[in-house]
Amino acid sequence: MAGYFVQSNILFLPLLFAGVIHLFVIHFDLLPFLKRPLNQKFFGENKTYRGFVVIGFLTFFGVFLTSIIESYLPQAYQVGLGKQPYFLGFLLGVFAMLFELPNSFLKRRLGAKSGEHPKKYKMFFYIFNQADSVIGCTLIYALFFDFGFTLLMAFFIYTSFMHLFVNLIFSFLKLRKNPF
Repeated sequence: MAGYFVQSNILFLPLLFAGVIHLFVIHFDLLPFLKRPLNQKFFGENKTYRGFVVIGFLTFFGVFLTSIIESYLPQAYQVGLGKQPYFLGFLLGVFAMLFELPNSFLKRRLGAKSGEHPKKYKMFFYIFNQADSVIGCTLIYALFFDFGFTLLMAFFIYTSFMHLFVNLIFSFLKLRKNPF
């Protein structure tokens, strides 16, 4: 059981790295020329080209850094991120962003403004908001690695909860408006 926890952490680290730095990119309004909505009508104003570019490249770099850290762990805890760090990292970031789009689309269709949840089905959107990007990342890990169902589910559950936990911390620090 401890092995799945350690391995889930390893798989989560590149996403945490990208998410934390992306938050500062947003907070300090860096790369404003990329801060253009993909489609404001369908996804709102917060889903921008900047998110795709920044998360894609930061996750790419996060996988590279994590693969170095992973090489120092006992073999039983390694997941093999170093086998495809460049390609895998970029795909993780892009799929994390892609899988956020259906959630945003649904919220806009239900009348919610960017950064808000619709009044109807509020609990569903609280939960879905934590898991949407994780679904995309889990899919990439499933396609490129032979992890097995148990590790993939451990990663999905762990990362969904960590996503919420990190959002709560950033909300408390006033770096994020809405923790959900």
